[in-house]
This record gives sequence, structure tokens and C-alpha cells, in this order.
Amino acid sequence: MSQLLDMKEDELKAARKSDWRKRLMGHEVRKRTTVTLRWVSERLGMGSEGHVSRISLNMADLERHPEAVSTMKKWRRNARR
Repeated sequence: MSQLLDMKEDELKAARKSDWRKRLMGHEVRKRTTVTLRWVSERLGMGSEGHVSRISLNMADLERHPEAVSTMKKWRRNARR
């Protein structure tokens, strides 16, 4: 997924814990896989498991973020292929 964001893994880890790209990726990973909150937290550098749970579930504000919306659309198109 980081390829779809045009980010390297180290750039993703260096971003803020609540960065919209991390939140979007955390949400999608949780929705589509069975990985643990700990895995998402460590892999994306998002802080505690509770923080990951809260910010990856609350996506309402990202629906108003233009880049997040276009990224979600791009991911959905790629998922259909």
C-alpha cells in the first residue's frame, strides 16, 4: 500500500502518528486483513494499540480531505483488478 501513496516505508514511519496517510492505511489494513493492532502500530509507527484503534476507526474527517478521498478511490479501482 505504501507504493500507492508514493511513500517509502521510512518516510511513512517518520510522519506524524495521526498522519492521514497512516490512518487511511491502518484502516484499510485492519479492514482487509487479520493483522493485530500491535503489528499496525509497529509497522506504521502509529503509537499505542489503543491509538491505532481509535484513529483508524474514526475516518469521518478524512472523507473531507481531498487527497485522502482520491487515494481511497484509487485503491478501490486497483482492488477490483
